[in-house]
Amino acid sequence: MKLAKITTWLLAILGFQMQSCRYETEEYGCPHTTFKTTGTVKDENGNKIGGAEVNVKIETIVNRPEEPEVKANKSTLSDNNGAYQVSDGRCDGIDRYETLQYEVITRKDGYKPDTIIKEVRKEDLKFKKVDSWDKSTTQEINVVLKKHK
Repeated sequence: MKLAKITTWLLAILGFQMQSCRYETEEYGCPHTTFKTTGTVKDENGNKIGGAEVNVKIETIVNRPEEPEVKANKSTLSDNNGAYQVSDGRCDGIDRYETLQYEVITRKDGYKPDTIIKEVRKEDLKFKKVDSWDKSTTQEINVVLKKHK
């Protein structure tokens, strides 16, 4: 066996791996960000709507020819008070994007579906440090649904 193969084998046994945090791979040692989206679903009169399906998709907008990265894509139902919260975490790669685009699609029987698109520049994000490798950021996006006529 060559020395390189023996060294690689020995490092693998000791728990070391030859990998890096590139794009969306979730690997040991990657800085990690949890993206939280919260809000309330109401009707046109301000009444809170429970049981509405809320799908949140967060994509990066980059100024390079790279494809956008999906940072979150989760669905939930609003609670009895119309509140919803979605969380998804990913390896950072924060240096590769300029803006996050939040797309919130909301559906509820008896109401017209609604899509809200909100762009947030990277420098406008507020990060909360969880520990030395992890942080979180939260955006509030409220939804107003119109009744079918």
